[in-house]
Amino acid sequence: MTPTVFLSYSHEDRRAYPGGKRRDIVDEIIFPLKALEKLRKLNLFVDRQIPPGVDWELHITQQLTKSRAAIVVVTDSYLSSDYCRKRELP
Repeated sequence: MTPTVFLSYSHEDRRAYPGGKRRDIVDEIIFPLKALEKLRKLNLFVDRQIPPGVDWELHITQQLTKSRAAIVVVTDSYLSSDYCRKRELP
């Protein structure tokens, strides 16, 4: 079974980089991991994959429970987020 890796980050860090670059910090992390997904070495869960209309909190909890590993993007915004600290870190 291919392990699921959960990406935890603050949405505040999704702003575009200065200088007009279109990719944000999340894109920069996801990009190299896509190759591992194509090789079926991991399944990467990012909350962008949650379909509209789905109970997103329940979906995130389910994904956290089934994940074998997590990548936590720790920034000032992340540590300032009550949701990230209380729901995704423990």
